[in-house]
Amino acid sequence: MLKTQLLKAYGFSRRERAAKLLDITSLGDRKPSVLLAEMRAFSGGHTDCMLFVELFLRAMPHDIRLQLAEEDFTDIDKVSARADALWHAKLQKQHRHSMQPH
Repeated sequence: MLKTQLLKAYGFSRRERAAKLLDITSLGDRKPSVLLAEMRAFSGGHTDCMLFVELFLRAMPHDIRLQLAEEDFTDIDKVSARADALWHAKLQKQHRHSMQPH
């Protein structure tokens, strides 16, 4: 899977990779850490940039983004792990809610 992502990412020109990053508007059904890995593949090593962090944050659902707002973004992997935990908790809550009789 990683090999496929890397080949897909590096098969694009620099501008195409930048466009792919800018086109990421939501998390979709991916875990935040999976999204971060995809973004890294497209970034060409520019992951310390404030724009990279902002693009990652903007892809998060609003409620998760609010909870991450005060995190220390110097270690994006820690933020990603926190986002994964919040994402997982949100899925569990949605699952429990959908299982309750209405």
